[in-house]
Amino acid sequence: MELINTGGRPIKELTEIDAIQVEALAAVCTKSQMAAYFGMTEKTFRAVEERQPEVSTAYRTGRAKGIANIGSVLYEKALSGDIRAVQFYLKTQAGWTEKSGLPRLY
Repeated sequence: MELINTGGRPIKELTEIDAIQVEALAAVCTKSQMAAYFGMTEKTFRAVEERQPEVSTAYRTGRAKGIANIGSVLYEKALSGDIRAVQFYLKTQAGWTEKSGLPRLY
């Protein structure tokens, strides 16, 4: 996609190699941190995502892969009997809560 600059600052564009880095870093970086890594503001990074859908896709893919990897570790720990992992999993995935006091009878 050819970017047309109508004056002012040059338009930021990420390369294909940059998009690969975005995917690799997305599991551990927020968009603000990602922007700093590439030497731009978060607002500019979000504008790049709008102009270059492959950058947005790379970020979402990297986040999803990171969550899947860590989720798998958590799940395996829960299956092996780690009570804290079991509690965390049930609270975040099954909506379990710890309520104090006696339950109400309706």
